Amino acid sequence: FIINSRGLNSFSIAKVAGFGLACYAAKHWLTQFHPSYTPKEKLERLTKEQGYDHWYQLFVANYAPPFLHYCKREPNIPALHSFVLIENKVGETLWERNPYYWKVDTQGNQLPYIDRVFSSAG
Repeated sequence: FIINSRGLNSFSIAKVAGFGLACYAAKHWLTQFHPSYTPKEKLERLTKEQGYDHWYQLFVANYAPPFLHYCKREPNIPALHSFVLIENKVGETLWERNPYYWKVDTQGNQLPYIDRVFSSAG
């Protein structure tokens, strides 16, 4: 399934994927970016590797669904939404059906039916 972004932007795709309008992620994902759960040395290394000066910048950048412009677009964030971000390049995104999505149709077939969604800004 291919989408031209002139008709549907990343925000719209994210809404199809089940994301809301807030930044959020699973606790087991976020703990690696918080000083209450991660040793100081490791957190400092992660902060510098991702180009930030402070741990809270790293935390906020990883505390997000992939469609918010001020949040990091990270394909590895665990999700229970219908689609998960696989690849994010400037002007292009690739979403795949989440194999762990919990909804099924009336016959018991796992949703969504579409395997991949590709959007392009061109």
